[in-house]
Amino acid sequence: MDSLPGLERPGALDSLAASRTLDSLDIGIQLHGESLDTALPRLPLEYLRFTRNALRFTGLRGLRRMATVKKLSLASLPRKLTPEDFEEIAAMPALEELRLNWNATGWEAGPVLPPHHPAASEQVRGERVNKFTGNEDISKLCTLFPEVRSVSVLLAPEVLDVPDRVLGLLPGQPVVERNESVL
Repeated sequence: MDSLPGLERPGALDSLAASRTLDSLDIGIQLHGESLDTALPRLPLEYLRFTRNALRFTGLRGLRRMATVKKLSLASLPRKLTPEDFEEIAAMPALEELRLNWNATGWEAGPVLPPHHPAASEQVRGERVNKFTGNEDISKLCTLFPEVRSVSVLLAPEVLDVPDRVLGLLPGQPVVERNESVL
C-alpha cells in the first residue's frame, strides 16, 4: 500500500474509516497529525505494524486509544522508543502480543522503562524480538510486561543463537527463529 500515490498527504487514510472489516494494517508512510489518534481513522484493527518513517511526526502518542489492537509490531523506526512510548504501549487495552525490532527500542542498554506501568501492561502474554544481535538485554521486557508467558526471538542474519544466559532469564521455553520476514 505504501507505493500508492498521495498516501503521504495528511488525511490520506481517512477513507479507510468506513471499513468495518479491515483488521490488519502495515504502515510505512509518514503519518501526519499531533498523535496517532488524529492521524489514523478509527478502525477495528487487531494487527498494527509501523515501519520506516511512519511515526516521525506522531510518535506513539495516542496509541493507547486503539482499543482493538491485539498485536503491535514496531519495525525499523526513526528514533528509539521513550518512556512515554512504552507507557502508550503498556496502556493499550487489548494488546496481547508485542513485536519489537531491537534497533527501534534502544536495547543497547536495555529498554527505557517508564517509572510506573499502567495495569494494562499485565495483559500482554507474548512478545517477539526481531533482529536479535546478542547485545540486547531482552530480560527487561518481562519487567515492563510482567504477565508474559511466551517469548520468540528472531535472530539477525549474522547471529547463530541466543546465549544460554539470556534464555535463562526469559519465561517459559523461548522460541528462537531464523527467518527473513520480521512480521
